[in-house]
Amino acid sequence: MPAPLSVIAASERVELAVANQTMMPHPAHLHGHSFQNLYPIRQSKLAPSSKS
Repeated sequence: MPAPLSVIAASERVELAVANQTMMPHPAHLHGHSFQNLYPIRQSKLAPSSKS
């Protein structure tokens, strides 16, 4: 198994940038992680194709 890309403390804040490089719109979501949404109005964003 490869080493993790990053190790984040439980109390640490992290901002993720997600880029959709496919030809179709796709909703971004995370699996297997616990998190608190700090901006509920922006909870769901549909990333247009080939845009971030």
